[in-house]
Amino acid sequence: MKKLILIIAAILYSGTAMAKVTYNNNPMADQHLDTIKGFLYNSTQSDGTSNETNISKAIEWIDQHHESATTHKLENINSEEALLVKHAITTIYKLLQGHFPGLPIQKTMEHWENVGSRVVVSTIVKRGEDVSATLKLELRTRRQGIENLVFHHAPSHTTTPR
Repeated sequence: MKKLILIIAAILYSGTAMAKVTYNNNPMADQHLDTIKGFLYNSTQSDGTSNETNISKAIEWIDQHHESATTHKLENINSEEALLVKHAITTIYKLLQGHFPGLPIQKTMEHWENVGSRVVVSTIVKRGEDVSATLKLELRTRRQGIENLVFHHAPSHTTTPR
């Protein structure tokens, strides 16, 4: 009876833990998506010619697919947003293979993941004669890390003057 319960629990747990976006049958975890989003965000910041609207749509698209109830195979989707995400994956893979000498792999990946975890796509609706919606990329502020700070100080009567 215990074995049956364990098997049922394992099946239920594995179903809830499955990724919603896969690429070449590899599940994409939150860290993967954050790295992709960070790469895409940085591409809007470093290149004045890149189209922020298309990149915003791609980030919004990957977030929606990652949060959906069904699993999406990225290699089978050929929308403009999916192609942009696939291009980002290819470039990140090239970085990991060492195709960009002089670019520190570990620091770059950490940077992209950090930035990607803070990327937010917001919709700005302009009302007037023509109602239009514009997507805008923004970064959430970092937590300052001051919640758990403990200040250690010596009482003033125990310090020695210099």
